[in-house]
Amino acid sequence: MKLKDLESALSDAVGFESPVIELEQYATSPHLASILAYTIHQSYEDLRVHSVADLGAGCGILSISAALLGCPSILAVDIDPSAIRLAKQNIRRCLGDEVEYNEENDEHSQHKEKGVDLGLDDIDDLDLGSGTESDKDSVPHSYDSTPFPSQSPISFLRANVMALPLRESSVDITIMNPPFGTRLKGADVEFLKAGCRLATKSVYSMHKSSTRDFLLTKIGQWGCKAEVLAQLKFELPKSYQFHRKQTLDIDVDLIRIDVTSKQMHLIV
Repeated sequence: MKLKDLESALSDAVGFESPVIELEQYATSPHLASILAYTIHQSYEDLRVHSVADLGAGCGILSISAALLGCPSILAVDIDPSAIRLAKQNIRRCLGDEVEYNEENDEHSQHKEKGVDLGLDDIDDLDLGSGTESDKDSVPHSYDSTPFPSQSPISFLRANVMALPLRESSVDITIMNPPFGTRLKGADVEFLKAGCRLATKSVYSMHKSSTRDFLLTKIGQWGCKAEVLAQLKFELPKSYQFHRKQTLDIDVDLIRIDVTSKQMHLIV
């Protein structure tokens, strides 16, 4: 699939109607999502033979882009049940007749059948907290039972990314467009920590270019190797009442982190 075709296929996805500012919910555009997935697939890791976790999946567009490029196993994680429902609707819009639908699908079983051992055998179906700094270590987690494509490679986990109930080094690659950390200070670093703990090969993430030096230094302290693959424009539409401009372009870095030499005890 060509880059332009991937972006076109993602154009049917829709963003948040009522985004939650505390979670810094801003939809990733089809343009940025396609660049991230296509860069991984063409230049670094063949997505057709790797498992992926999408942390803070939101509308699901990064997960869908990986699926369109043939990734066989994708775990989309988000704390917000409405975001998960929206992501499942976007799968229908973007993948169309390529998948079938089954309300009785067991999401955990589906993911385990694809050969990913997440360490999730004893998860209870509980409500989540707000994901704020005060409850990030105690927020429970659950699987969302809203119908989704049973033949899709995408599974869903409703959980706080900053307190993931997942086994370390349980997927090949993690991808994300995390919070910038403007509402919840340090959220960008906490997402990176989660991604590095979870991945065995690499992490791909988008961050404000203004935080580049700080993040690259921090990542290096974990024994990981990071490089900026590209500087991109994140077009931020007016999403909240306090936004004054209709759109705002933010410079963001697409960062690749090689985690093969990570020092797990340092990622704290």
